[in-house]
Amino acid sequence: MKADILDTKVLQSVQPHQVVAYLGKKHWHEQRHFGERATIWVLGNGSPEQAFEVLVPTDPEARDFSDRIHDVLQTLAIAENRSQEEILFDLVTVSVDVVRFRANHPFAAEDGSLPLEDGINLHKHARNALAYAACSAVESKAFHDRKPQQASQYIRRLRLAQPQEGSYILNIISPLSSAPRELSASTAHASVHEAFERRVTEKLMSALAAVEGAAKQVRTAQDAEIFWKVVRAGVSANLCDAILGLNESAGNQGVEVSLNWSASLPRPDAPQKVHLSPSLMPAIEAAANLLRKGIYEDFEVRGRVVKLQLPENETIGTVTVACIVDDRRKNVKISLSLKEYELAIRAHGSDAEVICRGNLLKEGSSYVLQNPRGFALVPGR
Repeated sequence: MKADILDTKVLQSVQPHQVVAYLGKKHWHEQRHFGERATIWVLGNGSPEQAFEVLVPTDPEARDFSDRIHDVLQTLAIAENRSQEEILFDLVTVSVDVVRFRANHPFAAEDGSLPLEDGINLHKHARNALAYAACSAVESKAFHDRKPQQASQYIRRLRLAQPQEGSYILNIISPLSSAPRELSASTAHASVHEAFERRVTEKLMSALAAVEGAAKQVRTAQDAEIFWKVVRAGVSANLCDAILGLNESAGNQGVEVSLNWSASLPRPDAPQKVHLSPSLMPAIEAAANLLRKGIYEDFEVRGRVVKLQLPENETIGTVTVACIVDDRRKNVKISLSLKEYELAIRAHGSDAEVICRGNLLKEGSSYVLQNPRGFALVPGR
């Protein structure tokens, strides 16, 4: 039997703008106003027998406010064939993105509980998945050796919501710093698409989908090199490690991640749910090892500049240096400041060798020098 929510304090915690945003997200339509006291919203396909109608109170101080919110919950539960608890959670989180990690653990109790150790690890690896999605939202890399400040700040803003039943569902709230607080029928879908928080959740789901697609190809072709092609989608060794940790925490039953997108902005072109089956884990483990080994720490690049690239109005230039990597001639891209870029121009004009140190990253068939330092002409040249 599905519970009927009657707690007045709980009902009064729902704000009118949250109800309006939720209804707009679910394709309800505002039909008419009752002055400043309430609005009528309808859902249906034109047939009165299959139509639904709710009255949304607009004054939280009204004496019957909690009763009217209760009516809204009842109607939505019937219209969506879901519990009032599920509807209530989605209402109060309508202005944030909610990331759901589901653990179909074989030893999960009927009440939705997990063994303590697995539960702790599930939380840790879920955090890591979001952390490295944030890193990739700043810059896509095969391996993140450090977290950018923007990614660290994002992680500190995340909130842990009450877990849901249904195996074990971990809910992580990703607030949208620029999401509008007051929403109406006309503003419920106001676009703040450039919010960094939304870029992170979108990157997470796109990267997980890319992992799934690449892992299926690896399972068929037995070639983990395929994963180099999806680094730009946000796939990294770090994210693969987080996926492996989530799978282990879920009793090796696979990984399922879903996203309840905020109604404060348009739904992005990214999957809403991704399921990574246990059979994909060997390919994902191979990918983690491959992408991590693509890093040569504190590598010295020494060679001649063969290409210069500085887009108009940019303050960072890219140079390509031909050098020796693993006893073979390779081209390495290096991002330089304007001052260093001018030095590279001089070196290119005089056919002089340059030298630079950093972490060498293999990206497909090419190489990139991360965190470059000490770019200079080779002494005596």
